[in-house]
Amino acid sequence: MMRTAADETEVYRLIPRLKIIKVKGADVQPGDHLYHYEHQAGVRVGKMWCSRVPGGTAWDQHRVYFRHDDFPWTVDSIHPRLEYPVHRSGVYVEGWSPEDCDRRRQELQGG
Repeated sequence: MMRTAADETEVYRLIPRLKIIKVKGADVQPGDHLYHYEHQAGVRVGKMWCSRVPGGTAWDQHRVYFRHDDFPWTVDSIHPRLEYPVHRSGVYVEGWSPEDCDRRRQELQGG
């Protein structure tokens, strides 16, 4: 059976959508999908840590380091006071939560 554009649209409407939210670098959490650079794919944040200033005992106020969860050998850093767009698990676009998509699926099967 051939799928039509209408079928594709209905399938698209049944997939939950995570909302992109802006958070400061200090509020980024492990597990977030971080869009660090414009026009590049996002990375999933793994373990995060702070370090000391090179040659000193004070903490570096300008860098928060993290490992890429999908590529644990890759280390990157963000600034704690700058805002970054992230996808956070459990934060959905209004009307696109899993419950909304289940309701649409039930409507399609029932009607």
